[in-house]
Amino acid sequence: MSEFKKGDQIAYIPKHAEGNLRHPDVELGFVVNIVKDRVWCRFYHKAGGTLSGPRTLHNSECCYPDQLIHHIHHPQDEVDRAINTIETLNGYWDWRQ
Repeated sequence: MSEFKKGDQIAYIPKHAEGNLRHPDVELGFVVNIVKDRVWCRFYHKAGGTLSGPRTLHNSECCYPDQLIHHIHHPQDEVDRAINTIETLNGYWDWRQ
């Protein structure tokens, strides 16, 4: 079972970044679902070195838990609102379960 839960703020650290949170390929986002040994996340746009809204409101990205760390980067109420918006827009139905 994953150590992550829906709403957790995370950083995806690709293997070639070797654990470096400041590597330019690190992605910041949040967890929207966990199914078996996979964590489904949404990631933020990187625009000029700052984070804007989620890259997509319609597609989560699948990650293995060992590629993620807990990392708070936004006020939690903003993340909660984003999840609520995503679920409302998509008529939340999880086909993976």
